[in-house]
This record gives sequence, C-alpha cells and structure tokens, in this order.
Amino acid sequence: MSVMVVWIDPEHARLFFFSEEKMERKIVRAPAILDFQEEALEQGEAEARFFEEICGQLLPVGSVLLMGPGEEKDRFRHYLQYRYPLLGKKVVGCETVDLPNDPQIAAIASRYFRSGKAAPGWGG
Repeated sequence: MSVMVVWIDPEHARLFFFSEEKMERKIVRAPAILDFQEEALEQGEAEARFFEEICGQLLPVGSVLLMGPGEEKDRFRHYLQYRYPLLGKKVVGCETVDLPNDPQIAAIASRYFRSGKAAPGWGG
C-alpha cells in the first residue's frame, strides 16, 4: 500500500508519495493573491482551488500524514473532512513540523508509518 506525506503552508504543498520501491515528490503551488485587500470570498475560492488540486493527488494512496508549520494543515484537514469524508479518513496524522528538507521528511515518514502509528502493515 502506498502512503503520502503532505507538507503544506499557505504558499505551496510538497507531496511525497512512498511505495515499497520508491519515493516521488510533487509541488503544488497555491494561487497567488496579489491584492491584500481582495475580498474574503475570493481568497476562500483561491484556497479551495489549492486544496482541490491536492485532493486529486490523494485518490491512489492508502494513508496520508499531514505536516506543516502553521494552521494550513489543519485547514486542509477540515476541508477534506467536510468536502470529501472518504478522503479525510485516509489522514492518519497531523504533525507540526517547521520546514524540513526532503531527507528529513522521508525519515519522519519512515518512522511514523513503521512505528505502527499509522497504516498497519506498511513495510516501507
């Protein structure tokens, strides 16, 4: 079974796909909000587009670990639970992590999924 780590902040999301054979990485950028006086509705629509792009990547994986430095990971988790409850059930954890590099994310994922905290049977 493949697993995914989503490290997310308001500017972008780094998606890490892990399978028995390899790790793949993809970056999803949030739509730029150029005018700080933009209507709250437009900001919400931009965030929804950002979240929707990430949601599309969750379909083929069995388990998802969310990480990030601030509130965006929690906002994304609530979005999933509200809009896509079945996808939301794939989320096995939500961790506060500042700005790890790729090897650090791979190490966190390995420890997390192998420890039994998530995805029983994942052999990594």
